[in-house]
Amino acid sequence: MKEGAEELKSIHTCTDCPWCLLFLGSLGGLGVLYGYGVTHGELGKLYHGIDYQGRICGLEGPEGVPGKPYLFWCMNSAMTAADVSLNLKDPVCVSSCPGVPSALGGSLYAPVPECKLVSASQQINSYKTMIIMNRYCFPDSSGLLKSAANSLESGLTSQHTERLLEQLSSIPAAWPVLLIAFFLAVLLGYMYLVALRHCTVLLIWLVMALSVAGSALLGFYLW
Repeated sequence: MKEGAEELKSIHTCTDCPWCLLFLGSLGGLGVLYGYGVTHGELGKLYHGIDYQGRICGLEGPEGVPGKPYLFWCMNSAMTAADVSLNLKDPVCVSSCPGVPSALGGSLYAPVPECKLVSASQQINSYKTMIIMNRYCFPDSSGLLKSAANSLESGLTSQHTERLLEQLSSIPAAWPVLLIAFFLAVLLGYMYLVALRHCTVLLIWLVMALSVAGSALLGFYLW
């Protein structure tokens, strides 16, 4: 038994050198695509705030707002310290988060000039905030602003929920297509098993070729 194992070990060699080279070439291609994305894309969208115009807070260039790295939600018009309501649909980029009390006292703070862009040119006071993730001006959860902080958190959650519900609402209208897709998937699954039993080698090569060609075409389309 030991001698047989030694014989197998002695004749064991790499049988996939061409595929190893292809794999290394694929890694190199992915590296080139990643470099192109970093150079010509905006990765800042992944970790920066985005204002009501779709611009990226704190970034240079036409798609960014340089010098204003924080995202701030303005108060709605005609609000007082006892009734703090936020405009969740139109956030703005600011150079610093509000934190200096105004002459009005209480929970209201000095106006944020950028809020005039989303409030019909009205001067609207701001409120005390704290910096979250070094990117967002979040309402200070102490005192009267606790309700504003809760409303902002629930509002952001509800926006994602609304998008999900909109997508799910299309399911009843598309039930014939989904039903056909279900039975087609079952049929193709059984056909794949039959093909795998009777022509395994051909099927494996075909799947690999289609995977490579499909990935190449998808990459070219996205590029």
